[in-house]
Amino acid sequence: MFIVLSGLLSAADVTHPNLYLDKKDLVRIRDNIKKYPWAKKIFDALKKEADTRQTDHRKNLRRCTLAALVYAITKDKKYANIARGRITAMSNHWNSPQKHFQWDIGGEAAMVYDLIYDALSEADHKRFDSEIKKGARHAIKYMEAARQTVNMYFLAHTEVGLMGFVTGDEELIEWAMNDKKGGSFEHVGHIQYGGYEQIMTNNYHDNVWHEPNGYGYYIVLPRLIALSEAASRYYKKDYWRKKSANGQSLKGIFDAILDRLYPAENFGKGLSLRMNSFGDTGTQFNAKTSDWGHNEDFFAVNSPGSTAGGLKGFELGHLFEYAYGRSKDPAYAWLIMQNPSRNWVNKHAAYFHLYGYSALSHGGHIDVSNVKAPHAKSRLFQNASFAILRADESPSYWTGKGLTANLMLGAFRSHRNCDEYSMALHAKGRMIYPDIDVMQYENDKKWGWTHRTIAHNSLTVDGANMRRAKYNTRHLFNDAVKIVAVDGGPYQKKAEYRNAKIGDPSYPKNVHLGRGLFLTKEYL
Repeated sequence: MFIVLSGLLSAADVTHPNLYLDKKDLVRIRDNIKKYPWAKKIFDALKKEADTRQTDHRKNLRRCTLAALVYAITKDKKYANIARGRITAMSNHWNSPQKHFQWDIGGEAAMVYDLIYDALSEADHKRFDSEIKKGARHAIKYMEAARQTVNMYFLAHTEVGLMGFVTGDEELIEWAMNDKKGGSFEHVGHIQYGGYEQIMTNNYHDNVWHEPNGYGYYIVLPRLIALSEAASRYYKKDYWRKKSANGQSLKGIFDAILDRLYPAENFGKGLSLRMNSFGDTGTQFNAKTSDWGHNEDFFAVNSPGSTAGGLKGFELGHLFEYAYGRSKDPAYAWLIMQNPSRNWVNKHAAYFHLYGYSALSHGGHIDVSNVKAPHAKSRLFQNASFAILRADESPSYWTGKGLTANLMLGAFRSHRNCDEYSMALHAKGRMIYPDIDVMQYENDKKWGWTHRTIAHNSLTVDGANMRRAKYNTRHLFNDAVKIVAVDGGPYQKKAEYRNAKIGDPSYPKNVHLGRGLFLTKEYL
């Protein structure tokens, strides 16, 4: 289990920088800039952003954040003076009680504070330590009294955790890492809500987040990385490989991503690796992506970005830089190098601005002569409730345009659709049978069907909606054929989302439903 040992360090014992990077990391970064053109090019881009004045408030906060990294690398106090504005911008917020949900509580400002700490005065240290602690406690008080989703609740734990680690406040760290209370609104059942330990143990199954991709990879995973990096340095332990009570780990989460990818798609500028999706994937909807053709999926790497398919910002290559830096897993190196520039600035989501430069800060050098595509196994995610069948499991899978099928089992998910037993097929380098929820689940009253069984590539009886139900699986994977079957009783009771508007509203009482897939290299 994850155990946080309180009282080991005091604020006076905290060294800086030690949150996002430490002194050894900075030596490595400086050496890479001198030795490798790719690192010099990324650093030049970073420095250019930090040097560019901004009149827009949000863009200026980004500039201030990036200036902190430039200062840490160069020790040019000009950049520390710029970066200081990211911290002072939070002062009013930290000194006032929190009255509504805040995406930015102060985690990024804590990173900035850590990176420029030695350029600040003792008066600054006293002021900012006090304000950061005060702001974090305001956040705890608000979050424990207000109803939030589990991913939003964990977001606050990450912010508070970073603020605790940078100030050496063990009470804040304990809340972030091991909050067992679960919030005032979780009274019964197992605890989903909480800190790092509760998130890992109760919300991941087979190293897959229990909600659709937008929540697990856009909101939660970047913040798990931030907390893991801080905790690994603070406690001098490897939180990347550390396993939770049910066997989940950050390293395992990245391994599971590789096991969920379809063969590469070519949108004209390079290869893109799409992840299987489920549930209310319409969270990445047209109004946000301006891309009706591919507005429902996540990509591990998406070469053309938002120009010819895929999503602006919704890809994971920049996060794999952290995973590679910690693990040196050659499979991660191969995935990263699908974007040879390793510049993720316009391809990462707008959470922590430093993440766009993760190749420079954390990924480190990759010897391209040793990069090889990994094998691609089929996998039954029994507890995460889906199966990936790959006709070709050799390294040629990734560029071979062979058959890959995804079958959903009985749901364990929240934020879900009635999509049990639904399927998707990828062939010839494209999604042949997509499962698209383009209307956004929050528009149920307007659209009336998008998260119902009738809207998916699934099996429905008399137009009725499925509900969560126990299920059985059988599977056989060998070189010649991949077989998986699921059966259960998802129509025994009325579904959560009421009756579908198509078909008979009555619910069969004794329908036992099953579906099986049989995949060879030639056909499904």
